[in-house]
Amino acid sequence: MMAKTVFGMIFLLFGGLIFFNVLGLGWLVRLVFSLVIIVYAINKLKQTETSKQKGFWIVILLFGMLLLFGGVHLLFGLLVGLSLIFVGFKIVKSDDRCNAPGDPLKLYGNTAMYEDAFDIEWNKRMKK
Repeated sequence: MMAKTVFGMIFLLFGGLIFFNVLGLGWLVRLVFSLVIIVYAINKLKQTETSKQKGFWIVILLFGMLLLFGGVHLLFGLLVGLSLIFVGFKIVKSDDRCNAPGDPLKLYGNTAMYEDAFDIEWNKRMKK
């Protein structure tokens, strides 16, 4: 019974969002949602006792303000961009340790060849 109620509420929420967006009132939903987040964060910020809780509710408050002013896409763009820069920097800076010194593995173009005793003898005879 509880799952049916939750799914019903989710469908009502998404249906209402789509309905308001089609009517051109998507800005109204964003405005109401962001104001609810801001007011809730301010009330929770007044009730907090520790600095960690205050920091968390300040982040939620800033998210609500970004949502109000339409800057959430900037936040997500910055996060994605910084994470890609970080990963790229790690890839460039990583050492290439795939071959140990003295490993008989030699790379020729895109193929890898192992040289055993027969190949070494064959190459010596072919070079003569």
